[in-house]
Amino acid sequence: MSQILPLALSLRLLGAPAFAQAPPCPAPTSTAQVLAALELAEAAYADADPVALEQARAQAEATLPCVQESVSRSLIARLHRTMGLAAFVAADTARAERSFAAARHIEPGYTFPAEVVPPGNPALDHYLALSVDHPATVALDPAPAEGRLLIEGRYATERPAAWPVVAQVLDESGHVTRTAWVWPDQPLPPYPPAPPDGPSPLADADPPRPFARKLPWLLGTVGAAATTGTLLAVSRTTAATWEDPQTVGEDRLRTLRSTANGTLYASAGAAVATVALGVVTVAW
Repeated sequence: MSQILPLALSLRLLGAPAFAQAPPCPAPTSTAQVLAALELAEAAYADADPVALEQARAQAEATLPCVQESVSRSLIARLHRTMGLAAFVAADTARAERSFAAARHIEPGYTFPAEVVPPGNPALDHYLALSVDHPATVALDPAPAEGRLLIEGRYATERPAAWPVVAQVLDESGHVTRTAWVWPDQPLPPYPPAPPDGPSPLADADPPRPFARKLPWLLGTVGAAATTGTLLAVSRTTAATWEDPQTVGEDRLRTLRSTANGTLYASAGAAVATVALGVVTVAW
């Protein structure tokens, strides 16, 4: 296809907003069905068949709103490219260039296969016409509830200002309930908004407690630690005396051993108390 397709491809191709508010879905559809429609559209463009191109575009338009699974970014980019080709054939170069820009923003290194859009095809000039570096964005108002809205396959709180997007609404379980391809001047499908005064990330955290409240527990921790050290030192000193060859006498040795063991056990208990008081100090 080395030139623009001769077109009676209907002004209805672009006369109404693409993927405008759709009626309730009769049945769920899949991304595989969308992909099949896009492949037919690409083949129709390659064959210079405007009627088949329009039919495939319409099929994608009818299929996408009922998709109830996450649409990959690569498939979204392919959808944008296909819609750009359809707009180009319909001689709406402004819409074609914006659709192409949306695709390039996702896949900036993509090039059309030569069998679909051969070198020298005028569509390639429009494909690269718009810059996609540092695009302007518009904040979503209201902001979506966390994890309830995907823009171009990613959670977002803003949308590009210059080109179309694929938006998907998710329920509380993370399942897709609505999919739409919308232009900047079109509203997104209804989505759950974030609370007007949404909780701070620290809203559920305990408020800081005054130091005076912690002081008794801190002193107790220090005291228990000092007691642990003292008892352990006494135990070691007594044990060393007991082990000294110059220490004689059964009664003295028995007393030293009892003292060493007793203070060792007591130091272990004091160490446990130190840890417990330290935990309370931090938590309280």
